[in-house]
Amino acid sequence: MTLGSKSRSALIIKSAKKLFTQYGFNKTSLGDIAKALNLTKASLYHYFSGKEDIFINVIRVEIKELFLKLLLIKNNISSVEDRFKKTIVAHLIEWRSFPLLKDLFAQPPRGQNALIAELRQEIIDKEADLIEEIFIEGQREGHFDIANPKVLAQTVVASIRGIEMSSDFFDSKAAPNQFIDEFVRVMLKGITSDKMVAVNGES
Repeated sequence: MTLGSKSRSALIIKSAKKLFTQYGFNKTSLGDIAKALNLTKASLYHYFSGKEDIFINVIRVEIKELFLKLLLIKNNISSVEDRFKKTIVAHLIEWRSFPLLKDLFAQPPRGQNALIAELRQEIIDKEADLIEEIFIEGQREGHFDIANPKVLAQTVVASIRGIEMSSDFFDSKAAPNQFIDEFVRVMLKGITSDKMVAVNGES
């Protein structure tokens, strides 16, 4: 692919992202994308195999942008507990900036089951890898005691997804940070009181 074709592909992806975000995958046609760029529908096939191919590339761009933001946050915090908390907070906050990723889980495009399953799993794997890396770093530094970092990371990702998919989460009277703080507190400290830990330790 030449530099010119890469540039044109990027423009197509950018324009398609706006249309997919505004109208959804199912209500956006290849003709709509071509019209927005003053191109013929046939010319799009020089760069992509069809609407599904464009959509995949739009989603991959969003995945890359999201994880670049999360990695930047993770890699610039020294305290491993803050690293975990702020990565979770950033994920929940930044997720709202990527409506197509959210819709991929909440309202997937019709008739694309295999494609959607693949993209979803790619996102889940990246999320779990990021959290697992923080857990392993915490263990190495002596802050965490986790029997199976991979399984716990997958559990955290499933919990985050549940919060993200809750339509009431950001509309609640309680500030989102209150939910996030309590979630992270339980993850880091557990729900058993220090007094009970002390009693059980003495028995």
